[in-house]
Amino acid sequence: MNEQKVAEYCLSRQGAILDYPFGFDPVVFKVGGKMFVLMSIKNGEVKLSMKCDAMFADLLRQQYPSIKPAYKSDQWVSVLCDGSVPGEEILMMINQSYDLVFKALTKKTRERISAEIVKAPEMTADDVVDIIMLLEQNGIEVYVDGGWGVDALLGEQTRKHDDLDIALPHVFVPKLRELLAERGYKDMPRDDTRECNFVMGDDQRRLVDVHSYTFNADGNNIFGVAYEPRHLTGSGTINGYPVKCPPPDIMVEFHTGYDVDENDYHDAKALCERFNIPLPKDFEKFEPL
Repeated sequence: MNEQKVAEYCLSRQGAILDYPFGFDPVVFKVGGKMFVLMSIKNGEVKLSMKCDAMFADLLRQQYPSIKPAYKSDQWVSVLCDGSVPGEEILMMINQSYDLVFKALTKKTRERISAEIVKAPEMTADDVVDIIMLLEQNGIEVYVDGGWGVDALLGEQTRKHDDLDIALPHVFVPKLRELLAERGYKDMPRDDTRECNFVMGDDQRRLVDVHSYTFNADGNNIFGVAYEPRHLTGSGTINGYPVKCPPPDIMVEFHTGYDVDENDYHDAKALCERFNIPLPKDFEKFEPL
């Protein structure tokens, strides 16, 4: 059980939000303004604190030594996600904590949350243009990658996108963080988060997946995600707004070399058909016989 799976599962609960009342670590998951999970990451180890039925908490502590009392209360426990407690058991504990906290909310708050439609992560074309314009107007050199990069090359939106992938020189990362933070975006923990690759999201579940790099005077990549100058030579449009992105052949190349899914096939096939590029063998399993 890693921090990304914990975060995704907590945020899948209706009305759940991510908060940083104590800084970057620990992170807090709340419903109706009340904490139901606190997650701390120390030396690569994930530790969770959750509300728990007192009798059930006692049974868990007897069964799993890594589950301890928390906050000097018999209704809160902490668990170290080191593999000693099965992942299914931890998810069940998260569920119980959420339910106990939710039931303790006022009737008005519960009704408001229950009436809300859970919004899946999505970055619309308007959201994308808004972010790109914000960055460019503040002097940041930015390229659209991923699914939105494909649709920029095609000049039209062809599917829903959960996030916006962007690439930029690493020197601009501090300014980018500042600008997104002003818009309510915060870091979203993942097990592969790095200084040059991280995700920021807001309470509307809009996600920006950031990939940064540094080229030296000779055009060699000396830090960050392994972009090359030739990777960043394309252009396209989103809602009629011009954006920079990888060119079609590079974008198809980016969609290979891993366990591709149907979205990857959709994107690669659309590019190959539009720009007369051979469809890579990675996608043969999706082609009709």
